[in-house]
Amino acid sequence: MILTDINMPEMDGIEMTHLIRKHLHSDGHGHRVDSKCTIWAVTAMNEHEIEQEVDPVNGLDGASIKPLHVEKLQMILNHAKVSWVAPPKSPT
Repeated sequence: MILTDINMPEMDGIEMTHLIRKHLHSDGHGHRVDSKCTIWAVTAMNEHEIEQEVDPVNGLDGASIKPLHVEKLQMILNHAKVSWVAPPKSPT
């Protein structure tokens, strides 16, 4: 599971996702492998902009608007089938 931002200074999250997908689908010897890694963008974009960016063609599995709260992170991890338990809330 990879969390990325869409807007990064050196390489945007879409370009990074393409490179990761290309790497995951090759064993380095010209053979394709079927390795699936969930890549989820966390961004300051609005919902309309996200709908334009998150497309199966660009390789992202989904996107969420910042800030990312624990409940939303748990939903993303469930989507990716990653086990994770939120830390207990500290008494206030």
